[in-house]
Amino acid sequence: MFGPGIVLHPHDDALQLWLELGLAGVLLAAGIWWSTVSRLARAQRDIGIAAVTASASVYLLFGALNFDVWHEWWLALGALVAVAAALLLPGRDLETST
Repeated sequence: MFGPGIVLHPHDDALQLWLELGLAGVLLAAGIWWSTVSRLARAQRDIGIAAVTASASVYLLFGALNFDVWHEWWLALGALVAVAAALLLPGRDLETST
């Protein structure tokens, strides 16, 4: 319990992370997002990367303004963006590997 002046459902990701996880949680979440988005940088234009970057940006914006951090459907939507980004990362060809 945080006390009578603080509600447990603040509708603000940063505030909720700070209240529930403290400085370490906020820094960890920021580091994960920074690492994820910075890996999307490319020298040439790519429509898929642009779409994933825009999706991640909108996800962070809406999360900061509308939803709390722990909604299952909200976390699943973030995971979907992460999977789309992972599919666009350069890697080895799976069909030629043995």
